[in-house]
Amino acid sequence: MLSYYEWRWSAFAALLVILLAGCSSMTSLVDTSPADISYQAGEFDAAERGYRVLLAVEPTNAHALFRSGSLALWRNDLDVAIPLLEAARRGRGWWARLWPLSVELDSRLALAYARAGRLREAAALLEQAAGPMGAIKELKLRAQQLALFSDAPLYQLTGSGEAILPFVITDPLPVVKLSVNGAPEALFFIDTGGEGLILDHGYAREVGADMAGEVDAEYAGGKMGATSYGKVARVDFGPLRLEQVPTSSIDLRPTRSRVFPGLEVKGIIGTGLLSRFLATIDYRQGRLILRLPDTVPPEQAKTRTIPFWMVETHLLFVRGQLNDLEPSLLFVDTGLADAGFLASQRVCDRAGIAVDWSKAKVGAGGGGETRGANISIHRVKLGDGVDAVTRTDLRGVVLEKDLSLFDGALGFDVGGLVSHQFFRDSAITFDFRRMRLLITR
Repeated sequence: MLSYYEWRWSAFAALLVILLAGCSSMTSLVDTSPADISYQAGEFDAAERGYRVLLAVEPTNAHALFRSGSLALWRNDLDVAIPLLEAARRGRGWWARLWPLSVELDSRLALAYARAGRLREAAALLEQAAGPMGAIKELKLRAQQLALFSDAPLYQLTGSGEAILPFVITDPLPVVKLSVNGAPEALFFIDTGGEGLILDHGYAREVGADMAGEVDAEYAGGKMGATSYGKVARVDFGPLRLEQVPTSSIDLRPTRSRVFPGLEVKGIIGTGLLSRFLATIDYRQGRLILRLPDTVPPEQAKTRTIPFWMVETHLLFVRGQLNDLEPSLLFVDTGLADAGFLASQRVCDRAGIAVDWSKAKVGAGGGGETRGANISIHRVKLGDGVDAVTRTDLRGVVLEKDLSLFDGALGFDVGGLVSHQFFRDSAITFDFRRMRLLITR
């Protein structure tokens, strides 16, 4: 049954679907080159090579600079991404400087600045991207959130060694204990689809989180739910501590009642937190291992290495394949409870996967209840060649209303979402310094 799925949408992408619908953006005017075709197909390595060829001929091509900078940002190579995005911003045409056509590039560069710790510059760009009188409330609120930190670096890591957090439960999703702002330890579930540290609204007030404001955000099934953005002073993971931590808060009551009955789950550990460590979700031994980010991953037999990209604020993508379809980008979101794959109706039709909507179930999301149907997945493969990881006979889900990323909102094709059941007999390490997944069975 559909226990849980919640779509935490990144403001830096979703707003463009509305703002640029029907008008000519910097990207839509020229998305016809071989590099653009590769980008739209999610073939990022080929796209990067193609944009390098374009820039060798025309070094000031704003579109090629923007896409090249974006791909470098998805690789987390900030030393390359920021100069390219800055050059794209300088070289864009006068029409692309006008709001709202300026939103995409300005918010992308703001994201790069934020990742690099240049918070004042990021906040200033987000203020511009928000438009006249803060018309785009989400971007305005993101700027206000960054202003809460002044010049203090985000995610200041202290401590030594490694933190090993035992799972309280492993299914339907792993739950661990941690402490926020010095409060007694509370229960958090692990979900790489979450942007960072996500708190229940009531718990955020209880631990004294400093919130900048609230906005409606899109969740599963197209439902809207109130989301607040702010900061907490510290999060403790045993011997390790993060200070100056961005946070958001949502209503977790529907999730607690449907997914974790009997457990007072207070929040979510998402990609933003995990990316500050060499993080291993060890499903086999029931534990979350957090090591210092420069730690060299321990070598183990039967480990497969798969490169990934971190798109927008936190969305992790790898190349993979569903059944016998062509390879595509798959979203690694471990927070789909009791299932291993989420597909769109369109992909199911192409793959010959039957969907019985007469047996649809109701699940919980951040905006309330949402309907979905179970499907049977024959095979999912992540990676290529000898490092490929394949699972068969997975339980899958289709939502009544497809997620925005399945409709091209990110600018490239997405073949599906791979989740909990796929990794259930493995340990998966997220190496953000080298941008790779290490999957050990």
